[in-house]
Amino acid sequence: MSQETCPGEFGYDLAATRSIPCFTRFDLQIPKPGQLSPGSLWPGAFNLIHRATQLPIGGVTLGKSLVDKYALLPDEIDRESLKMVQACLPKGLSLGAEEHYVLCRIVRAEGDPGISHDVKFSPDAISAGLEALKSGENIITDVRMVEMGISKLSLKNAGLQTRCVIDTKEVADRALREGTTRSIASLRELAPYLGNSVVAIGNAPTALLALLDMIDNEDIPKPSLIIGMPVGFVACPESKEELTKRSTPYISILGRRGGSSAAAATVNALLDLMKSQQEAL
Repeated sequence: MSQETCPGEFGYDLAATRSIPCFTRFDLQIPKPGQLSPGSLWPGAFNLIHRATQLPIGGVTLGKSLVDKYALLPDEIDRESLKMVQACLPKGLSLGAEEHYVLCRIVRAEGDPGISHDVKFSPDAISAGLEALKSGENIITDVRMVEMGISKLSLKNAGLQTRCVIDTKEVADRALREGTTRSIASLRELAPYLGNSVVAIGNAPTALLALLDMIDNEDIPKPSLIIGMPVGFVACPESKEELTKRSTPYISILGRRGGSSAAAATVNALLDLMKSQQEAL
């Protein structure tokens, strides 16, 4: 089995950048009927060839179930999804290679290429986020949905951890005591961990507003990167507009759209980029 880098998926030479996770393709020799076995090919190819040829597996011929017709293995889904996203992105986006990769991950998570023009990066967002992750800084999330969407394998391999306290008794008690929401109380509870961290907010605009207040009041050292992607109507566009006025590096989706999946996808994209950079050394 041979593996070669596929150039040009993003309109430039990915191999030359040595910093972007790139797609791979495999040169396969299709076996003759009767020679096909799970051990003869990488799993994805074995799966795809079977669906195409309907050859029997262990004496059982694959039927035409919906799983057989449409399902792919995880790596296949990843490659095909990013190719489809790339094909339907708007033309003329003024982004660097790494920003483009992060955007693709966000669009894939949202299922909406139309969101592309609303995704905004501060000039130093990617470099600041990567530096923080390489230094082992905390990844703070506002809700468990963001935390659960971040790749556990990538975190383990990088020696990183996430912190989220939205559902703890301490936060519930603090919210009651201060007469505020748990979203606000949770960010205040995490104040000792916010300095130099990567903060991913994908739910409540009030969490982002609380974070900006703490930064403005110098209650905390600045985070290295704010992924500000709350979703909703009340105070949501305003919270992101306020974020763009600050000097703290940020990645955001302007307007009402956003959500936990987009915030988690952004963190995962940064973890991918960090891994690629480290492997290129």
